[in-house]
Amino acid sequence: MAQNLDVVPTATGAFSRTFENLGLIVQLGVAPFGALFIWLVLLSFVGGIFAAFLGQLGIGVATAMLAAPLFRYYLLKETPKTDTFSLNFGDRERNLTIVFVGYAIAGLIPGWIALYVSSILGFLLSLALIFAFIRLALLPALTALDNPIDLGKAFEKTEGNFWRILLAGLLVGIVMAVIFAILGAIGLVGSFVDGGLASNPVQALFAAIVQLFVASVSIGFISGVYEALVPGTENTTAAINPPEAPPGNTPPPSGSSDS
Repeated sequence: MAQNLDVVPTATGAFSRTFENLGLIVQLGVAPFGALFIWLVLLSFVGGIFAAFLGQLGIGVATAMLAAPLFRYYLLKETPKTDTFSLNFGDRERNLTIVFVGYAIAGLIPGWIALYVSSILGFLLSLALIFAFIRLALLPALTALDNPIDLGKAFEKTEGNFWRILLAGLLVGIVMAVIFAILGAIGLVGSFVDGGLASNPVQALFAAIVQLFVASVSIGFISGVYEALVPGTENTTAAINPPEAPPGNTPPPSGSSDS
C-alpha cells in the first residue's frame, strides 16, 4: 500500500529545512555557485540562445554539486566535507547534472512547440510534462543516493500521490513567487527571473544567489517527499548499496542436492 504524503507539512518543511541548515548550505554552495557567478558574467558578453543554453548547463552543474552531498546529509545523515573550497564532480554529480539539465530542456519544449507548431499541442505537452515531472519528483534524490538514473523506480515510489505532490509543490511555488516578486520590485532579479541572462556582474551575482536559494528549497522539498514516501528501512546506506556476494559463493539452484 502506498504511503500518503502530508501536503502542508511537506511544503513548509522545504523552507524550514533550508533555513535550519543555512550555514551548511552556504558552505556547500559557495564553491559551485561562486563558479556559476563567474560563468554567468562571462556569458553576459556572449548573449543569444547558445549562451542561454550554456547558462542552464552551468545552473545544472552547480545545482548537482550542491544536491549530491545535501541529499545524502538529509536522507542518510552522512556528514558532508566542508573543510575545503573545492569543486567535486564525480559520478553522482554527473548523473544529477544530466537529470537537472534534462528537466530544463524538457521544460522549454512546450514553448517551442506552441510558438512554431501549435499552441494547442504545446499546451497538451505542458500537461504531459507536469504529470511526468510530478511522478519523477524523487528522481534527483534516488540518483544522489548512488542509484543510476532510474525513471521506473522514481515512478514507482510516487504512485498514488500525484495530487498530493502537485499541491505541495504549488504551495512551495506560491511562496517562491512572492519572494521573487519582492526581489523583482526592488530591482534585484528582474531580468533573470524573466528568463534572460544576466547583463552585468551585479545581476550575475544575484542570479547565482537566487539559484542557490531555489536549489536549496527544491532539495529540501524533494527530501521531504522522499522521507514521506520511502519506508525508513530503505533510508540506509546498506539498503541503497547492498553488498555484492563474494565470487564463488553463489547459492546452488533451487531443487539441487549434494550427492
